[in-house]
Amino acid sequence: MIYKRGNVYWFQFVYNGVRYRGSTGLTHKAEAMRVEARKKTEVITGKTRKEAPDFSTFVEEFLTWSQAQNKASTHKRYRVSSKPVLRQNLTCL
Repeated sequence: MIYKRGNVYWFQFVYNGVRYRGSTGLTHKAEAMRVEARKKTEVITGKTRKEAPDFSTFVEEFLTWSQAQNKASTHKRYRVSSKPVLRQNLTCL
């Protein structure tokens, strides 16, 4: 389904019980319908899914982000708190 919010067309559809919606970023309805068709194709073929990173990779990425976004004390707390969780996660595998 294509609908207009303001001047821009948005799409919404359901596939396998999951609702997908988003902005096409376009003001022309025919072009927006083509974008919706592409999104549906991506969902059906599975091209939109990313593999989830393993836990240790996720923690590393989070700590890198945290260092840039938080105060030093907050980042240190995250870093220190993540060590026991990483150890426990490795022993569970």
